[in-house]
Amino acid sequence: MRKQLEFQEVIGYQFQTPGLLSQALTHSSYANEKHMKKGSDNERLEFLGDAVLEIVSSEFLYLNYPKLPEGFGQVYSGL
Repeated sequence: MRKQLEFQEVIGYQFQTPGLLSQALTHSSYANEKHMKKGSDNERLEFLGDAVLEIVSSEFLYLNYPKLPEGFGQVYSGL
């Protein structure tokens, strides 16, 4: 907990839900090794983050490159 507070001081941001910070910083292999409860790792947050990035990048490509052929944007958004 102390390290999380130090981390927040360093980055200059105070998380409203400290549990999410712990979850975001917990890799699935560590959670499995420490027999933590299901959902304690960052996989669900990673999935959500990937979905948000896909939406944002797709919108950017759609709005800024209207002449790109269909499917071409999927190459970029999949990177």
